[in-house]
Amino acid sequence: MKNLTYVVLALLLAIVVIAGCKKSENLVALNEKSTAALKVTDTVATPPATPKDSTKLVPLTGDKIALLSGLYKSRLGDTTYVYFVAQTTNQYCASGNINFSNGLDANNNFSVDLINAQVPIACNVPNGTITSGIIRFWQNNQNPYIVNGSYPLKVTLNGNTYTGSINISPTAVTFNWNYTSGVIITPTQIMR
Repeated sequence: MKNLTYVVLALLLAIVVIAGCKKSENLVALNEKSTAALKVTDTVATPPATPKDSTKLVPLTGDKIALLSGLYKSRLGDTTYVYFVAQTTNQYCASGNINFSNGLDANNNFSVDLINAQVPIACNVPNGTITSGIIRFWQNNQNPYIVNGSYPLKVTLNGNTYTGSINISPTAVTFNWNYTSGVIITPTQIMR
C-alpha cells in the first residue's frame, strides 16, 4: 500500500511539473510573438509646431496721430474721467489697431506713449485709418481722475515728445496743445 501511495504521489508530481513546463512554453511563445510585433525604429521626437503669428507690428513712422478727446460721465454714479482714442492719418490694414501705454502718476502728470500699429499679416479687408482702444486716465488704478486744476500732458510718438496741459474747471475740460503735426488733439475743449 505504501508503494502505491508513493507511485500516485510521483505521478501527481509529474503531472504538475509537465503542466508547469507547458505553461512556461506558452509564455515564451507569447513573448516571442509580442516582441516580433514590436518594431523598434530610430526616431527623434518632434515638438508640436509653434503657431505662426497672425499679426505684425508696424512703426508709426511719418504718421500724424489725432487724439480724439472725450469726457466720460456715468449716468448711474459720479464716475467721470478724461479719455482719448488715437487715430492714424496714414492707412493700414483696417482691421489693425494702435498699441499704446498711458499713465497718471502721483504728481498728476498725464502721459501717453503711442507705440506702433498691430496689423494682420494677411489683410483681408481694405486699407484705412486705424484707432487705439480707449486711453483712460485713472488715479491709483482705481478711481477716475477729474479734479479741478491744470495738469501736464506728455505724448510720445516715434521718439518725439509732445507736451501741453489739461485744464479742468467746473464747466469745461480744455487741452492746451499747440501742435499741428505729429500729434494733434481734437476737440481742444469739452463742456462739462
